[in-house]
Amino acid sequence: AAFCVADDEAAELHGIVERIAASIAAGHPARAHAVLCHRNADVKLVARALETRGVPVASFGGFFERTEVLDLLSL
Repeated sequence: AAFCVADDEAAELHGIVERIAASIAAGHPARAHAVLCHRNADVKLVARALETRGVPVASFGGFFERTEVLDLLSL
């Protein structure tokens, strides 16, 4: 697991995208990477940034509406 700490959200997103792109360029498969977003609205921003960098994206829509996820979030 890797974390990216930055001064603002734009810098954080840039760091995440660059770290994943570099890992893929080093030979790790794209499917070995994941980005977890706290807000549903962030999913599109992250996906767009990754796609712009040439990183393939698979998004699981409705994730935050799943019963088990709602149960965890209510804790």
